Amino acid sequence: MDDINLVDHPFKREMAGRVGGAVHGFDHAYFDDPDALTGFRGYREDGNTAEGRRDFRAEALDVVAALRALPARPGPDVLDVGCAKGFLVQHLRSLSVDAWGCDVSEYAIGRAAPDVRPFLQVARIDQVDATYRVIHICGVMIYLTVGEIRAALGRFRDLGCEAIVSYEPTLERLQEWWDARDEGAFDPLRKQELPAATWDGLFHAAGWERASGCWVPRVTLPS
Repeated sequence: MDDINLVDHPFKREMAGRVGGAVHGFDHAYFDDPDALTGFRGYREDGNTAEGRRDFRAEALDVVAALRALPARPGPDVLDVGCAKGFLVQHLRSLSVDAWGCDVSEYAIGRAAPDVRPFLQVARIDQVDATYRVIHICGVMIYLTVGEIRAALGRFRDLGCEAIVSYEPTLERLQEWWDARDEGAFDPLRKQELPAATWDGLFHAAGWERASGCWVPRVTLPS
């Protein structure tokens, strides 16, 4: 099964009834409509009304730590997959990191700050075809099928990526948010609601293993 979004929860049912059939894409309704029932309702660097959880400065420092743990070599440092308006890329570049970003949303990238816009592009995850030392991908793979997740993780490894810094909401975390009646946790665009062990299994099957704060390519020892 490619989509695993079958978990039932009373709050999910309530929100689905309120939203009805109105499911938008990654556009104004998703990012910046303050009256939307789903989405960010104002995607800003300092948080937003629906889910003020992201700390882009802290995420940037996590990426820098992963990058510094690697042997020095030339090449683009970081690609932020699902960069939206480029807040993380902006922070990384302020820290002298050669950071770039891509996102499927023309709307979000079109509203990036002028100083970071040249380093962003509209592209799907399967269109990444350059080698970046570190891939940052947070809250993006939940919008992919399992097959697409497997393909993306395998592709990053084949391209020679040296580390992935990833955060995807686990089923356990989502259930905490639903129990708390956190409306920001309801998203009809999301395709995956996976336990932490399943996420770990997907990374491991694609040739990655956990390191300090990131995933690194698993070394297969000769038999």
